[in-house]
Amino acid sequence: MKSWQQITLGIFIGLLLAGLILIFVLPQRGSAIVLITKTPNLTPIPTATLSLIRVHLTGAINAPGMLSLPKGSNLADAIEKAGGLIDGYDSNLLNLAEVLQDGSRIHIPNIAEQESGFNNPQRSQPLLNIEEPLLVNINTADLDTLVLLPGIGPSKAQAIIQYREQNGLFMRIEDIQKVKGIGPSTFDSIKDLITIDG
Repeated sequence: MKSWQQITLGIFIGLLLAGLILIFVLPQRGSAIVLITKTPNLTPIPTATLSLIRVHLTGAINAPGMLSLPKGSNLADAIEKAGGLIDGYDSNLLNLAEVLQDGSRIHIPNIAEQESGFNNPQRSQPLLNIEEPLLVNINTADLDTLVLLPGIGPSKAQAIIQYREQNGLFMRIEDIQKVKGIGPSTFDSIKDLITIDG
């Protein structure tokens, strides 16, 4: 063989070996997952993962209790998820478009409450009672209450309780950052929802 042929063959074999090494050394890369929402008579629209809110729904509904709903949900969404209103309830007295806030308690008055409020001409308040989110006392809250805070799952809630048992009560809400796994970003998301008072 001539020397230029040997050089060309050597370069080709070198490139082939380098390609094989890269195939086995580089991490596998999959394709991105796209969530699709289908709407009637429209093309599918990719959607991002929705963040959830938790609300407590009580009163004249078929399945009262805690609900997880996508952020931006309204009262109609919550009622539907809770099995609808009880038979005979007049939904026209409710603002079904009311946007719900995370941590809210919503009480839909039963029929007797609705009738008494409806027949009272002095009543200016809507029949729906949406309470402001209650502050969670990090010194006394149990695990079930702590997990209602955004970014606090069962393991972090247990870590908060364990920290209290070992180190005593929190003196300031900022002290919750001393708990393993709770840093500044988690604190920023819960600081307006927690207290050490009461």
